Amino acid sequence: SPSPSPSPAGPSPSPSLSPSPSPSPAPSPPPLADGCVYTTPLPVSNETYSSAYAALRTLIINSINQNQGEARGDLVGGLVRLAFHDAAGFDRNSNTGFGPDGCVDFTNADNDGLMPVITAIESTYKLFCDEISKADFWALGAKVAIDHTSGGNARMPIRFGRTSVVNCSDFNANGMSLFPAAEKGVDEFQRVFITAWGISMRQTVALLGAHTLGRAQNPNGYNGPWVRDTHVLNNEYYRNLALRPWDKTPATNNPALTEWRIRPNQNGQRPPDIMLNADMELAYHAVQCTPPASTDPIDRPQRQGSCDRNNDIANGPYTHTERYAGDNNAWLRDFEESMEVMTELGTTGRLLCQPELDSDCQVRATDLSIQTTAPQIVTSTTTTTTTTTTTITTTTTTTS
Repeated sequence: SPSPSPSPAGPSPSPSLSPSPSPSPAPSPPPLADGCVYTTPLPVSNETYSSAYAALRTLIINSINQNQGEARGDLVGGLVRLAFHDAAGFDRNSNTGFGPDGCVDFTNADNDGLMPVITAIESTYKLFCDEISKADFWALGAKVAIDHTSGGNARMPIRFGRTSVVNCSDFNANGMSLFPAAEKGVDEFQRVFITAWGISMRQTVALLGAHTLGRAQNPNGYNGPWVRDTHVLNNEYYRNLALRPWDKTPATNNPALTEWRIRPNQNGQRPPDIMLNADMELAYHAVQCTPPASTDPIDRPQRQGSCDRNNDIANGPYTHTERYAGDNNAWLRDFEESMEVMTELGTTGRLLCQPELDSDCQVRATDLSIQTTAPQIVTSTTTTTTTTTTTITTTTTTTS
């Protein structure tokens, strides 16, 4: 997800697809505390799951109620962004590509602004860290955020068993950020989502709708919300993008970057909403449009001189964007699926669906005979390992 400020050290990555709530100087992530587990012991008990879910939901409700305006979406947007960034370093073509592992590389400026989110949930995580790994807890945070902000209309399935690590890198062997660059477009979708992750263009377009939650806040980069109600999960992002007129402008806080702003009204005023090049590339050839440039809503004739729509790209994002702009339920269904896929990158055969905890997850063949060894537990002096092995048995009920 995008973040625009230059890296304080190492390679200088392009901003990624989820802008930061606030800049931060490459801090160190909180270490695993005494008694915390690296890998979630399976199965997770109903009491643990229910308590952790309720604790995260309380944090979310308090954040929404205690803030005003655009700030109401800061925590929920941050939780979904944290899950994205935890998974986004995955590369199926490399043995150095990390998936969801409860680790953030703060030498990569694309991760700027995530530390306040991690800090906001850290004390709650420690209440459950002897039973749930940090990687699983971050995924659960995204699930609770999605469940709550959609009013229950979207339910991200979750499975447990992720392993946390202490050190990770979000650069490839050539020093390039593993995150998609916000200044670029469809080529970056291909590089990161389709080639490295192995997901489809439909799933890629669906994931970008996470920008409905939260906002960009960076004194050195992008600044503004994508939608008006930043704490409500719906398809407003796609409606805004496809059905409103946009002007390409230098970013308010950094003229070297690009922001798209809604065309001024008759009084010369612009709404606060923004889009980035990567957002606009879902429906337009936005990157190649040079300022002054503008777009016309896709349900109106295109004026001469405005940015061309990108419905000429074979297997491109346009048809999915058009569909989501007109069908909230279609997007929510695809978003649920895509979030589940994203938070499980690189974990094949290691995660367990427990329908008694989350009825939205689907039991798979790998669930029927998962062998789990109780995980390493962090202690102040040594790391101990329990050697008990358990076979998880799952009953599948089929109805017709």
